[in-house]
Amino acid sequence: MAVLPKLVGEKIKRREDPALIQGYGKYVDDVPMIGTLHAAFFRSQYAHAKINSLDVSAAKSHPGVVTVLTGEDLLGKVGTVPCGAAGPGMNVPVNHALAVGKVGFVGQPIAVVVAETAAAAQDALDLIEMDVDVLPAVVDPKVAAEADSPVIHEEFGTNIMFRVFGPAPEPSPTPLGITDQLFQQADKVVSLKITQQRLVPMHMETRGVLANFDRSRNKLTVWASTQVPHLLRTLLAGAISLPENRVQVIAPDVGGGFGAKIQLYPEELVVPYVAHQLGRPVKWIEKRREHFTSTIHGRGLVEYFDAAVKNDGTLLAVKCKCYCDMGAYLQLLTPAIPGLGLILMAGAYDAQAIEYEQIAVFTNKVATDAYRGAGRPEAAYAIERLMDVIAHELDMDPVEVRRKNFITDFSKPTPGGLMYDSGDYPISLDKALEVINYDELRAEQKRLREQGRYMGIGVSSYIEICGIGPSFLMPPGVGGWETCTIRVEPTGLVTVLT
Repeated sequence: MAVLPKLVGEKIKRREDPALIQGYGKYVDDVPMIGTLHAAFFRSQYAHAKINSLDVSAAKSHPGVVTVLTGEDLLGKVGTVPCGAAGPGMNVPVNHALAVGKVGFVGQPIAVVVAETAAAAQDALDLIEMDVDVLPAVVDPKVAAEADSPVIHEEFGTNIMFRVFGPAPEPSPTPLGITDQLFQQADKVVSLKITQQRLVPMHMETRGVLANFDRSRNKLTVWASTQVPHLLRTLLAGAISLPENRVQVIAPDVGGGFGAKIQLYPEELVVPYVAHQLGRPVKWIEKRREHFTSTIHGRGLVEYFDAAVKNDGTLLAVKCKCYCDMGAYLQLLTPAIPGLGLILMAGAYDAQAIEYEQIAVFTNKVATDAYRGAGRPEAAYAIERLMDVIAHELDMDPVEVRRKNFITDFSKPTPGGLMYDSGDYPISLDKALEVINYDELRAEQKRLREQGRYMGIGVSSYIEICGIGPSFLMPPGVGGWETCTIRVEPTGLVTVLT
């Protein structure tokens, strides 16, 4: 009988590497297509402004330009950018693929130029004239939540997208909830403000879209630098009113995604629409400067933590008030990302209760969304900083504070409502301490400080929520299923699609 190779602990060669390391990779910009037109986007220079007029006539007359389209041209023809997540009583602004009437952040696409060459398209952008009334910009998420802050979306009368308290308090025989009771029992309350700054996902390959419509087969084919070709196909077909089985989305080699390419971006709506209308291939490759302002950002939280602790380092409860910078408009998962961190904010530690207030606010910036862990790194950073501050204020070793509070009972849900699969955190910690020879490092640290030299020693645990299927985190309407097709070919070979 054939012996199956052992996989756990073995080095397995990745199938995609030989082509990539030899320079044979094929990205969106490498897909050959005869007669390809090139798209370039005219973008907002203003964080917040009312558009009084937009004159594209000179751009249309520029040599090599095939068409110029504005947001007004797409009304009723191209759907809006969708958001697949929700919050209680959430205010959802209309997110046009090209801005209509006003702009909410620097980099927001306003018009698209399609030309025979990329250079002609880029030159024509300089001929577009726009008259605006500049409006006050709101950039600080805490300021955005204040009643006297300039309002970004007048139809809501507030910059607060939604406010949620969680988790639901447990029944209590006293007027105080369980969290407040635990805070009354504390020997000490440790407080900490954490700013989780915005950051830009910086993949090696910027975003790109190439679309071609074959009139003879009534089929639209789209090549996109995306992490979600199947979802992109579904959303795109609905947005431009094509049957889904007439749309094919291909993700060739992708030079980095990190969550930022789990989206349907405005450009991924506009370029396929233009290709469908013109009957010619149309390509857009994002420039690095565009990437900074037009691709989603990550993080963007201002958090205020309080931890109730005993003098021996026992963690009783954690409270958090979190201002979440959502940006001016919503992308696919924008409202959901901070919540993934808040329900996980106790991390690997056995707090008896957690309580949070999540205040999601609009600001005059590009949307935040999934990036490198999507909420979970934020949770780990916050609780690990908090554990260090607890250790500092109680004059305890940071390792011992963690060891004292590790979860050991996995038969019950965490205060955030999560069931952890399993774990033996003390064994993992002990192994790490052994590998680095922790006691000797601490002794060296002490010796160096006596010499005026500073060596830091960091300790951190990380809990991951992953493989989320239909659940309270992902309702059935959102998806989350996995599929697999296995075919036995006439030659006897087996094809697996997963």
